[in-house]
Amino acid sequence: MSVYKDTKRNTWYCQFYYTDWKGDRKQKRKRGFLKKREAQEFERKFLEHFSTAPDITFKSLADKYYEYVKHRRKESTLYNLRGHIDKHYLPFFEKLKIVEITSEHIAKWQNSLILSNYKRSYIKTLTSQLSSIFEYAVRHCGLKENPCRNLDPLKDKDSKKFQLWTKEEFHEFYNLLSNTRQKIMFETLFYTGMRKGELMALTEEDLYYDQQNACYMISITKTYSTVGNKKMITTPKTKKAVRDISIPDFLYFDLMAYIKRVPGMKPTDRIFPVNSTYLNDAMISMYKKHPEIKQIKVHDLRHSHASMLIHMNVDIATLSYRLGHENISTTLDTYSHMYGNSQKDVADQLEPKNFKF
Repeated sequence: MSVYKDTKRNTWYCQFYYTDWKGDRKQKRKRGFLKKREAQEFERKFLEHFSTAPDITFKSLADKYYEYVKHRRKESTLYNLRGHIDKHYLPFFEKLKIVEITSEHIAKWQNSLILSNYKRSYIKTLTSQLSSIFEYAVRHCGLKENPCRNLDPLKDKDSKKFQLWTKEEFHEFYNLLSNTRQKIMFETLFYTGMRKGELMALTEEDLYYDQQNACYMISITKTYSTVGNKKMITTPKTKKAVRDISIPDFLYFDLMAYIKRVPGMKPTDRIFPVNSTYLNDAMISMYKKHPEIKQIKVHDLRHSHASMLIHMNVDIATLSYRLGHENISTTLDTYSHMYGNSQKDVADQLEPKNFKF
């Protein structure tokens, strides 16, 4: 450590050389530290920032990774990443050198989250993100192996436990609503399967008639999100989330009738300028007034729409496109259990008695 005493000021300073990301050798000097260890800590952290060796701490790795992705990810994604780093990763790994972190460390970290009653699906998301951080270390910091790769897969106990409404159950809820805005918002979610943020970003310009297919359509090209206290319209969750979906005539006319009732609404204005908790609050209020109603979550309307299409024998590729999933595998993982005993159906159809020659 190149740390020295400034006798005139009775403080400490550090002065050292480093190589920047362009390969240029430069000198760094920093004054004004009250204690020697503060100057030493500054030098250590500064050098770790430019280090490409795996003997850096996880804290330095996390900072490097965040700096790397901050110009490559959406603001909402960065907000969540920063929160995950500060809340879930640093308390466990902060002072460990990344070369010392093993799959056993990761497994113990997962166990601590399980014991804190986090959902398995959420822990899997956190682990996937943590794995991306270590993959960055493998590519850029000389780490030999990603410690997340040798983990036993977490069994997702809480998967496929979402609740569904049939069309009859939805209309039981719908008919009890007295607020016009709530009625059209819930109706749109149930009959389109779109995400809540996509609904809240809709404008009149997104509604159109498709001459070729002779049906009304909704163009989904954006989503509404809240990042901290900041509200914004951004691109959808994934590239595949940009899509055009068909809607029944009655839904189009219901939407247009609602738009016409709102004074001064422009074609570029959000049709539903509400906050992200608006529908959740509306549901909770209805359940309190009508405890006989089957209780589901707002996002379960999306699952209910998928279930309705599956019972209509809509193929998996069409369903995946309509929901805006990035991969068909996501759709299969989520809804394959709804397709019934498909193996038995195939076996029955292969019986010779069922062939027509």
